[in-house]
Amino acid sequence: MEPTPTADLDRSNDKVYDCTTCVVKAIMELTQGVQKPGRVEYLELVRNVGLELRNLLGSVDDLVDTFPDYAKHEVLIRIFNIIIKELQ
Repeated sequence: MEPTPTADLDRSNDKVYDCTTCVVKAIMELTQGVQKPGRVEYLELVRNVGLELRNLLGSVDDLVDTFPDYAKHEVLIRIFNIIIKELQ
């Protein structure tokens, strides 16, 4: 089985993509940091993940503000359906 090729997208000026990449990098740094012996600033690593997540949420909020109201409603309905399925 071969992986499906990903789309060739222009990610320049894609704030959500950039923020997502930063979150992944922060999590990788946290994962590597907790595996290192000796004194590691865990709080700083966790704080960095939180800050990157906050930036990601802000970039998503900025993007969603550009959606028409009907699209926002559709997204909310889909999210609620996912949550309901997970709670069952």
